[in-house]
Amino acid sequence: SLTSITIGNRVTEIRSYAFFYCISLTSITIPNRVTEIEGSAFEGCSSLTSITIPNRVTKIGSDAFAFCSSLTSVTIPDSVTEIGEDAFYKCTSLTSVTIPDSVTEIGDWAFDGCSSLTAIRVGEGNTSYSDIDGVLYTKDKKTVVCYPCDRDQYLREKYGYPQELWSWIPKTSDNKDLISEEDYAPIYDEY
Repeated sequence: SLTSITIGNRVTEIRSYAFFYCISLTSITIPNRVTEIEGSAFEGCSSLTSITIPNRVTKIGSDAFAFCSSLTSVTIPDSVTEIGEDAFYKCTSLTSVTIPDSVTEIGDWAFDGCSSLTAIRVGEGNTSYSDIDGVLYTKDKKTVVCYPCDRDQYLREKYGYPQELWSWIPKTSDNKDLISEEDYAPIYDEY
């Protein structure tokens, strides 16, 4: 029944499973001295709606915020260099994420199952990652790192593509589109 908490100013790490499945937790204040949020620290905190990660945190561990289904926004500071695998897994209310310049490693499936995610933005100065119209790529743009689950709706709203053009587009196993903005442009021009 814990609904909010303010962590003391002397704390420098939030350990694994510290708030594991605190399903009533709606808000938390993390002190600026914290440098690491370990794996599964907030996993399953399904009532948590937003989180501001302090600007000294360098690592967000695996599954740190997994299954935080009410999380709509997260602020990742420029101090973060690593986002662990499944860090935001199944954060089904998360709509957008900005990866700062400092991030050099993003684990597999970091944003997997984020069904409302329309865009992942990357700071222009990031040396490891980039984005094209909200899709996360490696810096050289040769590898897709993460295709946001709800990007289809985002593109329909942004470019106004008629619904009938979407029926032939190649899909992934979870029925998401597999083509880029550059592929859409000629189709739209012909329409």
